[in-house]
Amino acid sequence: MLNRKIFLLVLFVFSFSFAVSSQIDIHKKDTLNLKYDRKLLVKKKHNYENYTYYYLKNSGNNGFFYFKQNKKKLLKNKINPICVKDILKSRQFYSGKNNTSVIDDWELYMYFKEKSIYLIKGDSIIELEPSYLIE
Repeated sequence: MLNRKIFLLVLFVFSFSFAVSSQIDIHKKDTLNLKYDRKLLVKKKHNYENYTYYYLKNSGNNGFFYFKQNKKKLLKNKINPICVKDILKSRQFYSGKNNTSVIDDWELYMYFKEKSIYLIKGDSIIELEPSYLIE
């Protein structure tokens, strides 16, 4: 009887730990470390809700896509960031004449919402949260 209880307890613990580990794996996101480019990214402060955000120049044609700044930390290790311009070139985020004139905000949001995003700016690393507003 005691052996059966131990067996059931071990089975329960194993099942529970497997369920928890599989849940953690489901929610892992790709990480993008973006290089700050002031020619492409515009930094603004929201007056009413008191937060900082970044938006892309040439965006805002079908809603408004932006990155909300969350945490800012000192960069401890050297990171090779990706240029935002390279991401925009490699994906189909443009619409209009020859797909080169206007950034499609909804497509940007759909791409970035599934990723953990960090902005590398000088010696700081800034956690960003992709956001989208419907106009």
